[in-house]
Parts: sequence; structure tokens; C-alpha cells
Amino acid sequence: RQCERLFGANFNQKSKQQAIQYAQRITHRYQLLAQFATGDELLIKKAHRKHRKYTHYHQQSLLKYFYQQRPIKRFRYIRISKQDH
Repeated sequence: RQCERLFGANFNQKSKQQAIQYAQRITHRYQLLAQFATGDELLIKKAHRKHRKYTHYHQQSLLKYFYQQRPIKRFRYIRISKQDH
């Protein structure tokens, strides 16, 4: 970073803009929701494909996820319709 300042370079700004443009071009197929023991759900992220870590979460006895100190009971994917893009 000191060399960047010395020569007036700003590599981070360009790479951030490229990452934003790339993320906007990605079409996501699914939304990943986390369901808590109380029944309420939280949108975690949008995903292009389903991941085994979340689809087989209830079968894993050693791995448990928490969100703000609340245990997550299960995950589920919702298919995004093409009109939502």
C-alpha cells in the first residue's frame, strides 16, 4: 500500500468495480434460507447451484451453524423465477 501511495496507484478501486460488474452479470437460480427453531426464516444468500453442505444439513450431527447465537434448525433452497432477474 505504501508503494501504491508513493506512485499514485489505486488498484483496489478498479478491482472492486470489476467485481461489482461481474456479480451483476451472474444469474442466480436459488435463494438459500435458514430456518430457526422458532420457525422464522432468514435469507442467507442467492446461489447459482445447491450445495450439499446445506441440503444434507440435518444429517450432519457434528456440524451446527448459528446466527446471532440462535441455532439454525435447517436450510432450504427456493427456486427464483426468471421474472425476478
